[in-house]
Amino acid sequence: LGLENLGIEPDPRGIKVSRTLQTKHPWLLCVGDIIGHHQFSHMAEHEAVIAVQNAFFPVKAKPEFYWSPWATFTEPELAHLGPTEDELKERGVNHRVYRFEFSGDDRARTDLHCRGMVKLLTTPGGRILGAHILGPRAGELMNEITLGAKKGAKVSDLAMTIHIYPTLGGAIQRAADHWFEEKAGNPWLMRLMRLFTRRV
Repeated sequence: LGLENLGIEPDPRGIKVSRTLQTKHPWLLCVGDIIGHHQFSHMAEHEAVIAVQNAFFPVKAKPEFYWSPWATFTEPELAHLGPTEDELKERGVNHRVYRFEFSGDDRARTDLHCRGMVKLLTTPGGRILGAHILGPRAGELMNEITLGAKKGAKVSDLAMTIHIYPTLGGAIQRAADHWFEEKAGNPWLMRLMRLFTRRV
């Protein structure tokens, strides 16, 4: 490509770019595997959209790297979003974990694909930190959680969203339901509920 003529020397990870995907020359933008970030086709497409926008408009956009899901298409599939439970522990991040196994999901049982589970990672207040799914159509299922996380939804929002029955997405809802079960055991909440029921 003759990059050396432009003073651009890639390192082992690729070409260095700014958060707006620009090289040391603002008119030269790079996307995809060459920049060494999340090396997935869907991320390259996302970066390309941002690069085209930045090439033609003065207000520069930045690609979304934090909420970038990915999947391994094994049998069963394995999908990820955000940090793992171990990574949160290593960072000392206070978090909660909510799980639901596909063996308890009616659609998964009907399709005879009961291996795996949905795992949701949240703050103590219920904000989504990450999610991991091992099971049927895990890559497809992760899209719902990714949208919710990107928009600042809480795990309670996933629980209260109406899911078509019977679908595999019900496993996400059931995992999220555990947030309410956990809160139901809160003594302060129980006192508040008793006070409310007395007044009613």
